Amino acid sequence: MKTGKVQAWNSAPLSQLITQGCSWLSDSLKNAPDLLESDRHLCDNESATAQKPK
Repeated sequence: MKTGKVQAWNSAPLSQLITQGCSWLSDSLKNAPDLLESDRHLCDNESATAQKPK
């Protein structure tokens, strides 16, 4: 049902979502045969980015 309103959910901080997403994708980023080489490195700096102080 469309109400014309936007709903917002309380979610984890972006750094935590990035860490979780990269964890889920790690095997695919390493092993997918049709993946571009540049895409294999999407999460290379994930831990450094996620731990930077705000």
